Amino acid sequence: MTLGLVIASQKGGVGKSTVALNLALTLAEIGYDTVLVDTDPQSAVNLNLGKGESQFQGLAQVIMGQVTVEETLLPTNHPRLRLLPKGRLAIHAVPAFELRLYHDRIPEKIIETPCLKDSIVIFDTPAGMGMITRAALRAGTHVLTPFRPDHLNLRSMNQLMETLAYIQAEENPNLQFLGFILNMFDKKRNAHQRVVTKLWCDIPLVLDTVLPHSELFEVAQDKKLPVVLMGPSPEARRFRQLAEEILERVGGREVSHEIRQLV
Repeated sequence: MTLGLVIASQKGGVGKSTVALNLALTLAEIGYDTVLVDTDPQSAVNLNLGKGESQFQGLAQVIMGQVTVEETLLPTNHPRLRLLPKGRLAIHAVPAFELRLYHDRIPEKIIETPCLKDSIVIFDTPAGMGMITRAALRAGTHVLTPFRPDHLNLRSMNQLMETLAYIQAEENPNLQFLGFILNMFDKKRNAHQRVVTKLWCDIPLVLDTVLPHSELFEVAQDKKLPVVLMGPSPEARRFRQLAEEILERVGGREVSHEIRQLV
């Protein structure tokens, strides 16, 4: 069975693309055939890798019927990881891109692509619960939400959970919420400590893994490399821990189908 993992968040700036990219590579290193799909019109994955926005055909060309999903899959330096880039997309064409991706159910067609059978397909989505993210959630099997520990993100949780509950009830009953992954956590900041304490006390759906605030992420971005390719580091080990925790929740530990309303 193909696993469709959607990285989604109501708020921007929480590190979705960084999590998606490093998690995809880590899952490939563990031994899973993995595909990273860049659905964001701003193409954060391409920018993180130092690739030009118009360098490759991709999702935009699939939507227009110019190429197939198979023809747009790009190999990477890891034999088990492939990339489906956003493709060539002019800024004025973004609204049409969003409409077609949603109404033509493109994420579902990606997951159903025969050559991706039994793969892990990771969808990196734009911020918010717009049509692109909704389309990915309608197709996905699981959702993971990066959470940056500040009060604005804490207040946005209900909006996210309300959207997930609606999609699960009306469009995709098989959708499972894996939980929130704490990202950019700085243990030296009292404000972060307070938010995280409230999160752990009040919310049951928080993963054990914590991704720290670290200058290594900025260095990796400057070098156009994923953190996990920067050599052995505590940050790389955290992504290994995250990947193993996700695999345990998906395959070994029962994951609740209930999308909970947060108070």
